[in-house]
Amino acid sequence: MLQSVPSVSLQNEDSTKNAPAIAIRGIGVDGANKQLSTAIYEDGVVVNNQGGQFYDLARIEVLRGPKGTLYGATAVGGAVNIISNDPKQESEAAASIEVGDRSLLHITGMGNAPIADNLVTAHQ
Repeated sequence: MLQSVPSVSLQNEDSTKNAPAIAIRGIGVDGANKQLSTAIYEDGVVVNNQGGQFYDLARIEVLRGPKGTLYGATAVGGAVNIISNDPKQESEAAASIEVGDRSLLHITGMGNAPIADNLVTAHQ
């Protein structure tokens, strides 16, 4: 999905330990053992240097340009916010199956079930 965003490209570097290295406006990882220059957050939690499977997403936000004041020193090139869908009061499920050569079988899924009608989350 990120490959369709203008001025954003994905890099495959050995230094990122199988995590996606994202370059925004040409600023990315420029060699082994270098710090990532794009901050990646999922629901407000940093996920830099961690390979991740993202599923059941509401949206992905790309913030271009230096964002160090809001997102820390790893946001020199920008930041990517990955926002998951909120839980719902109805049951639903989805799955994806990937089959390939050499006995590859990769199954990803999600389920949502209501807990109780009167369960309320308090925000302070």
